[in-house]
Amino acid sequence: MLPTLQKKCSQFLQESQGFPLLKNLPVAGEGFRKVKVRKRKNLKNEIVDVFNDTFNGHPELMQRSVFAQSMSVFQPSIELDLEPFYIFPIDGYKFLYAEGVGDTTQTYKTTLDTLIENYGAKGIRTFQEVLKYQYSFENLVEGLASSTEIIIYDIPYYYAIRYSLVENYEKFIDPKVNS
Repeated sequence: MLPTLQKKCSQFLQESQGFPLLKNLPVAGEGFRKVKVRKRKNLKNEIVDVFNDTFNGHPELMQRSVFAQSMSVFQPSIELDLEPFYIFPIDGYKFLYAEGVGDTTQTYKTTLDTLIENYGAKGIRTFQEVLKYQYSFENLVEGLASSTEIIIYDIPYYYAIRYSLVENYEKFIDPKVNS
């Protein structure tokens, strides 16, 4: 596992500085897996449309991204068919995050609805300006060290390791730690 990650995910291993990225994935399957990033066709609502329009340099950003969390905000799924996995984006990935935003859709839905109800199209434009300044495309470790959802994009796949298979994450990614 580690040699594959060191070869294919060296950018993430370096930029994350030992902070993990987690996501709930299906229980069924291998403990170490390559996961294809698929377009979520059923992901269509107002917040998705506004978010995609705001970051229009990346078509269908929300539908073609991987949404994962830093350790401090991650919540294991209560669904029996899902469980926590460490995820490792392959080299060439891009990311964005807003500090303190643990779930993009839930955090912004009420605000956007209120702005649309009160101001219509002008409310949407105002909301987009706020999003542009709130989201960061730099310093991944800062996002991982805070309570945030990290949006990973521009990759065809990533690697995932079942959380329960890794006793000590820091030691797993750097075997020289505590040796």
